[in-house]
Amino acid sequence: MAEWKRRKKYRIDKDQEEPVVHRGYQITNLLRREFVLTLIFVAISTTALLGGSYAIFTNIQKAEHYNMIKSGTLQIAYDDTSSGLGNIIRLNGAFPESDVAGQEREPYRFKITNTGSLNAEYKVKILDDLSMIEEDGCQNKLLDKSVLKYSVDGGEPVLLSTIQDEYIAVNGNLSAGESITYEIRMWIDESAGNEVLGRHYHGKIVVEGEQMQKNLLGRASDVIFDLENIGDKGAIDTRDEEQTFVTGEDPNNYVWYSGKLWRAVSKDSSDNSVKLVTQWPMTAIAYHGDDQSSNFRVSYVREWLNDTSVDGFLGNLREPEKFIKMDAHWHYAVQSSTGEIQRPPGSYFVVSTVGLLNIYEYRMSSMGISLEDSYLNNGTRWWLLSAPAGSKGGYVNETGTIGGMGHLSYTFAVRPAVILQPSIKIVAGDGTEKNPYRLKDDFDEKQDGVFLNTRYSGEYVQFGAGENALYRIVSKELGGAKLVSAEPLMHNGEFLTKSYDFHIYTIDNPQYETPYFLNHNFLDSENGYLTSEQRTMIKDNSVWYLGDYYQTYKNYNYKIFKYDKATSFTTLTNNQAQATVGLLRLGEQFASQYSSNMESGFRYWLVSLVVSGQCSVATISSGGFSNPAACGWQFGIRPSVHLKESVRITGGDGTKQNPFTISM
Repeated sequence: MAEWKRRKKYRIDKDQEEPVVHRGYQITNLLRREFVLTLIFVAISTTALLGGSYAIFTNIQKAEHYNMIKSGTLQIAYDDTSSGLGNIIRLNGAFPESDVAGQEREPYRFKITNTGSLNAEYKVKILDDLSMIEEDGCQNKLLDKSVLKYSVDGGEPVLLSTIQDEYIAVNGNLSAGESITYEIRMWIDESAGNEVLGRHYHGKIVVEGEQMQKNLLGRASDVIFDLENIGDKGAIDTRDEEQTFVTGEDPNNYVWYSGKLWRAVSKDSSDNSVKLVTQWPMTAIAYHGDDQSSNFRVSYVREWLNDTSVDGFLGNLREPEKFIKMDAHWHYAVQSSTGEIQRPPGSYFVVSTVGLLNIYEYRMSSMGISLEDSYLNNGTRWWLLSAPAGSKGGYVNETGTIGGMGHLSYTFAVRPAVILQPSIKIVAGDGTEKNPYRLKDDFDEKQDGVFLNTRYSGEYVQFGAGENALYRIVSKELGGAKLVSAEPLMHNGEFLTKSYDFHIYTIDNPQYETPYFLNHNFLDSENGYLTSEQRTMIKDNSVWYLGDYYQTYKNYNYKIFKYDKATSFTTLTNNQAQATVGLLRLGEQFASQYSSNMESGFRYWLVSLVVSGQCSVATISSGGFSNPAACGWQFGIRPSVHLKESVRITGGDGTKQNPFTISM
């Protein structure tokens, strides 16, 4: 993936190319025009005497390793471990000293966390503590700021007297859920003389935070396509009279809907409906068979996208008739042999609830930048609706360029696209990845007490332990919520790899490494992958469908991994296994999830067999597409489990930043 480059926001128009103290802390509320601002304060006061001492400390309630104060949407945690004196940092016998010596002093450390749902800007100030000055009656004995120095994070020493603009030491901003830690050191400058004798300084560090909310509530097309909201790494392109496009490297066009993260691509000028595409692939399947039509209308991809059962995409969307156009038009676009891509004719379309992006839309979303740098390039290989000239199938490869296929049986990733109804409103968020826009009626109140199997595919669940404590809901197959680990299983910071070892899913013989590991070592809470309580939530001996890609000669339909082709996919396949822990099958929701931690060439196992009678099993690569692999090879594992119907939600909202917590 290309490294993001900071860009100014722009619009492309149609006609344009391109202390010692005895009170510990205080909290002050500050009201401003468009927000409520809370000040969170660490009292720092220094008493500096030649042959004496000064101290910097806070007097707040202790927690393990950190002291915490919560106020508004910012949480400040104060480290009480570095000095060994609890919440006091004491400098004894402080004399004027050099910058080098000052920088070696024990720092005062604090962490700022944005616990709100919007971006927060903050300022770290160093201010006089007027209340302590008055209480001590030392107004005439104040230490001049010109002899006090401070440093933030080991940076350039600064005289306190020189920060005149509200005494702001640090400016910054945090996305929702983001944290940052600072270290501040203070000392008496070596230039100080006898004038410091008998003088004092009382000060405080104040962290001010504010959440800016402007033009972030209203109709989706108005909010997302407002230039003020799109961010410095995005742009709005209005040159096409029929579609307005979001372009840029990383615009603020993230939308969270139905447990999935989407990007807003364009809006239709005729009704202001907004087209979305998932940020990450949802599965990997063949577009069609080798010699079959490349028409999207009859493709396996369209079938999967609009499958209303638990096996397809539409069947796992939240109340689609309430949010998206059920009779949306999906236009074809073909790239000519000269590379020219034009808007497709209005009559050249297929009616479908869920579709794919076409070449024209993909190209228009990267106007002014390279395809590699486009926000739609996520480092995976995924199908487009239409193909370049001379090809049957069109796709985007890992570098963001457009490719064409002569055969349609390759198993590439699928990024579904939908069109929001024009009336859909945004009720929260700012369009950033960590704080995506939230849609009305999909932004739920607390779900405490709700059964997990009533929630939606893609939502995140705090499940598992340690570095493997995040899972996602796959579907409601077999009644309870089916979960899969959000990333391949890790052990001591590295991906765990195992061989598959045979062409059947055998769980009681160590020779069959992956199935045995998942149904023995993984389930044992002493090994640190699950807690003992979580183990009781899992259904024992669930069904896992192995399928057979080549059950009949080169049958590429995704349903072959669950159903019997001989009966037109109405009867479940007999090729299945009984196990407590399994893997996802090819064509299932989230069976192609790409992880930013996955290095090029890394692959993980699926449960699906791809060659009848042989040890050949489907895998997913770091690019999100599928390839068969011999069973003896070592690849990663994404455990999947079926939870009992009695599992309930105890907290969280199902997002990655705030996953559901659950219990029986």
